[in-house]
Amino acid sequence: MVRIGLGTICKAKGRNRIFYAANMVKRLYPNAYIHAFGLTMRYIEDVKDYIDSFDTATSHWNIGTSYRFPKSREERISNIKKFEKKLKKLNIDIGGGFRFD
Repeated sequence: MVRIGLGTICKAKGRNRIFYAANMVKRLYPNAYIHAFGLTMRYIEDVKDYIDSFDTATSHWNIGTSYRFPKSREERISNIKKFEKKLKKLNIDIGGGFRFD
């Protein structure tokens, strides 16, 4: 199986560029497994149908409030739960969810 990574999406400037890249790769390699590195909440909905997986640090930040890294384990878990809810609203399958052990 061909595996393709779309890199540093968090640094890309503009929704159209990210959508274009994901769409183009999917059209050129329809059977490839496509992973997006650094995908932010802003673009997940735009590319979710063109990628197979993604990683992000978004879940660690205070979603919907200020953008600062959490200072405690409890704050990180709270932020990840908010992130999980947002993904579920977008109908993005996260398998068994996140583990906190």
